[in-house]
Amino acid sequence: PQNVRDAVWRRIRRLGPDTQTLLRQASVWGLAFRLDDLQAMSGLSRWEALEHLDMALERELVQEVHGDSMLRFSHSEIQDVIYVDIGRWRRLLHRQAGEALERRAGAAPECMAGELAYHFSEAEELEKALGYSFQAACHAAATRANPVARLWYNRALDIFGRLGPTKAVEFQSLWLSVHESLAAVLALMGQYD
Repeated sequence: PQNVRDAVWRRIRRLGPDTQTLLRQASVWGLAFRLDDLQAMSGLSRWEALEHLDMALERELVQEVHGDSMLRFSHSEIQDVIYVDIGRWRRLLHRQAGEALERRAGAAPECMAGELAYHFSEAEELEKALGYSFQAACHAAATRANPVARLWYNRALDIFGRLGPTKAVEFQSLWLSVHESLAAVLALMGQYD
């Protein structure tokens, strides 16, 4: 409701501009976020990031999650209000989040492929989103998480639809692999039709 949104904004506007910027960046990660990821995304030192987040912690907009250098928004409404407000910056912030995740993943991005696919899809970086969606699907299929694999294969097919005809031709062999892999997963699930 609008009165809830107004109340949240009153609390956020009392913060300094740097803290507001950091909260906007944090909002693309979802309700919970890692301090290290936010720091990598923002380009701030750990000390600077903590300094800017201190006021948000004091005002109970975010709170620490014990044991894992994780933070979370105190209420889902706070994250939602901030995320909706970022508007035209959403694509850029998701790309920055995806790039920060890629750096953290290093040589083993398959473990974070789902998160990477999500952020690059939201950033409209469709080629990367497609590759990571396929990796997430293959990883899920390898661990026998067939419903999850089906979801990611279908997301990959949705991304193919968004690529446009010229780009889709470049990824035709991957398109075929996605269909074959999806068929195998559906067969394992007994969904033959």
